[in-house]
Formats: sequence, structure tokens, C-alpha cells
Amino acid sequence: MNTDSKKNRRKHVAREYAARIAAPLLALLTLVGATVASAADVSIVAEYAPGMQSQSENGFRNVTKPANFCAADSGGCAGVSTIDLPVGDVSYDALAADASGQNAVYFRGPGSPIRVELRDERTNRITAATFRVTGIVGQYSLHPDVYQLTGNPVGNAEAAHAALWTGGSWQQPPAGCTALSVQPTATANAYRFGWRLPRDSGGGCSKVPRQPVPAGAIVLDGRSLAVAYELATPDPVTLPNGVYRGVQTFTVGPGKDFDFGNHAHVARSTFDVEFVLKVRHQFMVTDSGAGSDVKLAPAQGWLNWFSEGKPAAKIDRDVTFGLSTGEPLRVSLRCEEGDDSAGRCLIKNPRDSVVPVDLSLTVTGAITENRSVFSRVPLTTRTPASLDVDRYLDNAHAIAHVAVDDKGVSEMGKNPGTTYSGRVSIVFDAISE
Repeated sequence: MNTDSKKNRRKHVAREYAARIAAPLLALLTLVGATVASAADVSIVAEYAPGMQSQSENGFRNVTKPANFCAADSGGCAGVSTIDLPVGDVSYDALAADASGQNAVYFRGPGSPIRVELRDERTNRITAATFRVTGIVGQYSLHPDVYQLTGNPVGNAEAAHAALWTGGSWQQPPAGCTALSVQPTATANAYRFGWRLPRDSGGGCSKVPRQPVPAGAIVLDGRSLAVAYELATPDPVTLPNGVYRGVQTFTVGPGKDFDFGNHAHVARSTFDVEFVLKVRHQFMVTDSGAGSDVKLAPAQGWLNWFSEGKPAAKIDRDVTFGLSTGEPLRVSLRCEEGDDSAGRCLIKNPRDSVVPVDLSLTVTGAITENRSVFSRVPLTTRTPASLDVDRYLDNAHAIAHVAVDDKGVSEMGKNPGTTYSGRVSIVFDAISE
């Protein structure tokens, strides 16, 4: 497959109405794929698409890859969403016996929701999501010499780790924090842990050493560190189709977004998280039951028209249907019998007499590229009309206005007893991510 074909993958959703005079609706939806590289350290991705199993009440599904630590732990991290915490190794200076809070081994993350602005990369439309850290998981390592401080044999690893901390093992956090479902596997010099943080922004978890701990004896392994989080997304019905992206920079250090305590040495002082919301509403054209044939005739009927000898200014009919889309559309015509120089579709009789058909479109809730109401917008085979949306249109009321002008009516009047017919299709072309 060449590059152009990869960039122009197409999906067609079609509905066609047969007609004697004009049959308006063939809907074509074109999706053009594109990939945008992310420069962020980690990404959180949620999608909305009809039919997907929802993870949240408003329809978005979090499809973010779990943190490496959690993906490798089949029995841990249950019931929480996680991402890697890209701060590198966290080592500690010497800790005093009974040191507490930020003077101990400590962790605090953004406990209050953080608003992240997201922008659609195609239209620059803005929305927002909120993000809150709810916990931390990972593994810490001990220098072997620390076992000499515990009075426990190296072979009894879990007991040795528990002997280091006031209040028992690392897996049992102090008041205000609770344990996440991480298997607390202990080895001679490593211990896995999971803490659930309090909801308030000032709360953190700390482990109080029973005795002085030498500098460098405790290290939180950067390759294992991850955070649990909550993501609150906007209502997808308020958003047109698109890919909404935003990047939040988090700071690391005492008193910063991610705080590991006053005696911690962290490899990085900042890191970036990219937030991505993908909205893919259904595109659908639904028939209102108006019928598939669009039959045009003067209001008084053809017989009276001939007998009275009064040419009608035009003959017309409206055809209603429903349109569902969250995507800006380009709308044009396709003509079975050809078109005239203005791009109007032609209908003809068996004698090859042709007349052009004027066709315009109204869609409730849609707007033009000039942001005016999308009402009686002329359609042709030439330049597509631009139909834009501010939000998802759910089976919006649409009207195809079909007409033949006075010149066309006069031409038809010259050929009594014949039928002018042809197929006219309205083509909706939507280009999206």
C-alpha cells in the first residue's frame, strides 16, 4: 500500500432514494486517517464511539495502556486506572528515627482535580477534562547493609522489611491512606507496594522509620513507579467529531505537584502528560417516511395547467429526512442524467428533452462556513457547500428543497404526455481523523 492510499482510507455509509423526478439522498462518509506524534512522556486516551462498552457514565471509554508495573502484575492494580510515573529513580538522604511526614519516605500527588484544556487539532475547538491522582504503586529497594539494622535474617525478607517501619510493613500505609490491591511480594532487597491517597490536595502518605536509615539505603525504583488516577471527561454529545488534545506539565519536588519529601533526590523535576479525547459519532441518514419518489407537478395539476394556459413560476416539493453527524460536511450533488453549466442536475423525457432541477438543503442545528444558519443552501455538482456543526446533531431535521423553475416548466409543457425523470443524489463528504 502506498503512502497516499494509507492516508485516504475510506468508509462509506450510503442511503439512496429512488425517484421518477429527483431522488435526493445518497450519503457518503469519507474518513481520512492521520497520525500525530506525541512528544509527551505519557498519554491518557479516552474514546467515544457508539456501540463501545462505556467505562464512564457519559459514554467515554478509557483506552489508556496500564502502567508497566500493573500490566506485569496480574493480581494487582485491580479496579483503578494507572499510568507510568516518569520521574526516574527516587533516592533518599539519611533519615532520622521516627521521622514523619515530609521528613520521612513520603509521597503526595495532585489530590484535587486539575482542569486540562483540550483543543481539536483540526478545528481548534476547545473543551476540557479533569485529572486527579488517587494513588501510587511500585517497588522500593534496600541496600543489603540495611538488613543489619533490622536484626532479621536475610532469608526472612518480609519480616526484615516490616521491622524497618513504624506501624508494620510498607504495605500498610499510615492513617489517611489505604492500601491498593498490589501483591506485597518481598525479596531480600525489594518490596512492592500500593498506597491509595486521601482526596484532599494536602494529604500524602509517609512511612516512618523505626531507626536511623543511612543515605542511599532506600530507593524507589523508577521503572516500577506508577500512579492511579481518575479522569472526568465532558459530555460527548456536546462535541463534534474530532481528536481533542492537551498537555499538562507536572512539577516534581518538595511542595510541587508530585512531592516525595524533603530528603528525596528525584531524577526529573518536571514531566508532561498528554490527554487525548477521540470523538467518533455515527453518521446516519434516516428516511422520515416521505417516500422515495419525488413527484413534481403544478399546484393545480398538469391538466388544469394546460387548460388554463398559465405557466407556473416553478414547481417544487420538499423532502424531509433525518441527519446524524458530529462531523463538518461538504455537500454536493451527483446526477444520473448529467448536469448543466451551473452544476444543476438534469431530468429528461424519452424524447431527450432536458430540464435542470434546483436543489437546496436545510439542516436544523447546522451552520455554514460563515456561521450563518444552514437554510436553503443551494447544492450543485461544482463547488461543495460547507455544512458545519457546533455539537453532535442527533437525527436533526433536514429538508431537501427540490424545484424546477419557470423555464423548465415551460419546456416540460411543450411535451405533454411524457415523463421527465432522473436520479439525483446528495453526497455528504466528511473528512475526519
